[in-house]
Amino acid sequence: MAEIRATSHRVKAKVVHSRRPPPDPTFAFGFALDYKYRRRWAEQVLEGADRQLEKPTTYTPQEYEDLIEGIITALNTCLPKRVYCALPDLPRIRRDLLPVEDGDDSYSRYVFALRDNSTSERLRSPLTKEHIDAVRKELGLEDDQQPGWFPIVTND
Repeated sequence: MAEIRATSHRVKAKVVHSRRPPPDPTFAFGFALDYKYRRRWAEQVLEGADRQLEKPTTYTPQEYEDLIEGIITALNTCLPKRVYCALPDLPRIRRDLLPVEDGDDSYSRYVFALRDNSTSERLRSPLTKEHIDAVRKELGLEDDQQPGWFPIVTND
């Protein structure tokens, strides 16, 4: 919907068109990342941060778990950014990991999307075997882990 803004005391109108965001996907093609995988990444991030400090930090078990859970949440956006920075030729589909619909409210798996069905462009984005192999390697996944189509949690 267009919005009209006055730019000074004189009546000047500037029409600003707002772009609609693409609809939410219901399916995504990519690598499913389970909780155990995301927790391992979070622990590596925390260990790396602690190594950079001159004096290592000690945490109570509860503080450690709280930090890990916070990092796991941050990985939903940080991990795709890392992959896209490392692989500039990879088509950008999502800025975040998408929660997989597993039939419960656990949010135990998320998918790094290489394609999704939110728009025809994202559904048909150029994707090669080299892209898939490079993403698998960048994510630190096993060579035999293959991407697949996964149902995505929707806001309905």
